[in-house]
Amino acid sequence: MAPRRGGFGGGGGGFSGGSACPSSAFSSDYSRIILAFTALWLIVDLVLACMVASRKKRILNAGHAKESLQWAMIHMSINFMLLGNILLLVSLVLNECDISYYAVTGVNISAVWLHGLAILVLYGLILVPVCRQLHQVAGYIMARVVTVAHFTLMLFLSSILISYLSVTTAVMDGFASRYRTSFSLSDARRGLIITFDVFAVIGMLMAVFSIATAMTRSKQLRSGNMAIWTSLLIAASLGLATAQLGDHTYSFFPSNFTSDPRGRLLAGTFVTDFFYAMTFLCVLFVASNPALTTSDQNTASAPVEPVAPQTDAVPIPVAVPAPNGETKDYYTPLPVYHSATPSPHQQQTQMYQQPQQQQQQQYQAVPPPQPYYS
Repeated sequence: MAPRRGGFGGGGGGFSGGSACPSSAFSSDYSRIILAFTALWLIVDLVLACMVASRKKRILNAGHAKESLQWAMIHMSINFMLLGNILLLVSLVLNECDISYYAVTGVNISAVWLHGLAILVLYGLILVPVCRQLHQVAGYIMARVVTVAHFTLMLFLSSILISYLSVTTAVMDGFASRYRTSFSLSDARRGLIITFDVFAVIGMLMAVFSIATAMTRSKQLRSGNMAIWTSLLIAASLGLATAQLGDHTYSFFPSNFTSDPRGRLLAGTFVTDFFYAMTFLCVLFVASNPALTTSDQNTASAPVEPVAPQTDAVPIPVAVPAPNGETKDYYTPLPVYHSATPSPHQQQTQMYQQPQQQQQQQYQAVPPPQPYYS
């Protein structure tokens, strides 16, 4: 997420406004390697975006849910990363061709925001939807508690990252405008990104524990392709968070670790992008696995079980005239229904009561006439 690619190397970097690239453009090894890396991961992102469309179409054809939060987050993450790499490629060309430094800075700021949001959305995708669905498949009663805890951590990570990106924007714009106040923000910027990476590692450790717990409780998650992709997701997510932490630590303290900062930047860029692609690929295959899609569909369309009807009846005295003219109290139970369809026991009671009432009505005599007294 640090602006380490584009605008920081090669034969350009001037402030002229020429429209044609000079002969010295991409003359250094560093500029050519970083251009090749950016083009490589741009192609990888395009392939991943095509795979997302293919996997989602397959799920739709299978009759599963058309849209969900996790698929929206999948599209957001890969689209942000794809646009970020496109902007980095544009930034490299502008920088090598000695285009205005202000234009390069604006493109770099946009690329930094897109890369940061892409990784944040991927972290959230692992922590919330994926972990929740894995626990639903495993039938773990703590799925809601895990979701709340992970969501709380994601809110904290989001606030830290937004603060870092805002400070980074001020620093980069300050360098372009030659503001002295930008140097005072460098310490805050360094502290924010290191804090974000540390808590991201903690979050991925929580996700690993959550995924491992779900796998131990469900045989379905430990068999077939699901076990392979889930295990790879554990390794890739930890690798991504650790690579981010190491890359940013080296970026802010280059002289303490290596005498070749450009080589370290190339290595950090490659490793970080590699783990992002691997993590995203694992999330895609886990999220589109039939075990999770079927569980998600069953959870969404599961009918609500009706409340069991109460067969207890309260006896209520009913006065029924007898053949001899006297009245006799019969205690007729009145069933209490809690559903539109009576239970089998209630149907039998009604069938028994109807012939009895009909028989009583047949034997009912007409009351004798009352004498008239003049």
